[in-house]
Amino acid sequence: QEGMPLTSSEKLNAVPSKLTDYCRSAANHIFFAQTVAIPNTRYAHFDIVAKVATIEIEGLDAGLRLDDIREVFLSQSSFASTSATGKRIKAALDFLQKAFKGKGSSLRTRTIVQSLLTLTCRLVSTGRSQGYESKLRKFFEIFMSELAEQVEMGQSATDSDYVTFQRSVSANIKGAAKTRQEILLRKLFRIAPDLAEIF
Repeated sequence: QEGMPLTSSEKLNAVPSKLTDYCRSAANHIFFAQTVAIPNTRYAHFDIVAKVATIEIEGLDAGLRLDDIREVFLSQSSFASTSATGKRIKAALDFLQKAFKGKGSSLRTRTIVQSLLTLTCRLVSTGRSQGYESKLRKFFEIFMSELAEQVEMGQSATDSDYVTFQRSVSANIKGAAKTRQEILLRKLFRIAPDLAEIF
């Protein structure tokens, strides 16, 4: 690597586990290749899937630092892509590809895509999400627009949820994923109540 230190995702990619293999394969999904606006530099897409998989296995309180995720990967050495978790993540990726095809310009950061994927895993797990793809995209576009407005307002921001969401994106702390999901769901119930009915 020409003297450059390895990134967390590069280190994680070297962990011998069937979960590593699964995340590597899922990172090649057409959703990442054609839709997200994040270049796959130094295993960026693998990093997103690894965090989503860790949350799906360990729950929203899961730690998302390298050591936390490595521990999950090692404990899931015999992970199967046909498991409920494997199928759920694949279904969420398929759903998002259909929802955002050609319209993924708002999917610009790893944490945003991880949060959206985690929310979509919740949606598809209900078994009633089919046909709601465009509704989810519209909700997310409104959410990102309102988030940008509040962040731009700085100290004058009027919505503490958006401020908290943005802080959780910047800080790699335990429980940040849970905070983001709670805020996304609250906004979903307000912005897209018909979509929220899936739950």
